[in-house]
Amino acid sequence: MNRALLDDSVSFNEEQHQLIESNSKYYQFGIDYTINKEHSLSASISSDGGTNETDIDSETDQFAFETLNNRQFSHNYSESRNNAYTLDLGYRYDIGDKGERLDFASSYGENKMDNSNFNKNELIDIINNTNTSNSNRDSQDQDHVKYSSRLDYTLPLKDKKGKFEVGIKYDI
Repeated sequence: MNRALLDDSVSFNEEQHQLIESNSKYYQFGIDYTINKEHSLSASISSDGGTNETDIDSETDQFAFETLNNRQFSHNYSESRNNAYTLDLGYRYDIGDKGERLDFASSYGENKMDNSNFNKNELIDIINNTNTSNSNRDSQDQDHVKYSSRLDYTLPLKDKKGKFEVGIKYDI
């Protein structure tokens, strides 16, 4: 890419190469089991994760009146990883033949994220024969745990035109 001012006193030539790679995966396995007419169980486990990587290299030349003054090299790399796991359990109790029901469900999940970045820059001042470089690296790790439970009770109304439901839910 060439960029120039209207009077051609200063111009730039920039070249950039970029590579981005991503992958993700998701798995889930579940089972429902009816113990008898009144009792049933359910369980599932899932896994979700992926990575993203970005790698960028660039070179910029600065010209003044068509004479090379500065050359800058940059390298930037970032990586992000995510892994999550969830376990779900459920129990249903059908009370009698009139549609009365008690439901319990619980879920436990973990999510781990790792992010890292690396940047390196070098500036070469050709006119003054000086070289300046800097680099930095940072990383951030995050762990999240989630627990959730709920209990629901359902009671059909006597006129069969509706039902009464009450429930409680707890999340941390």
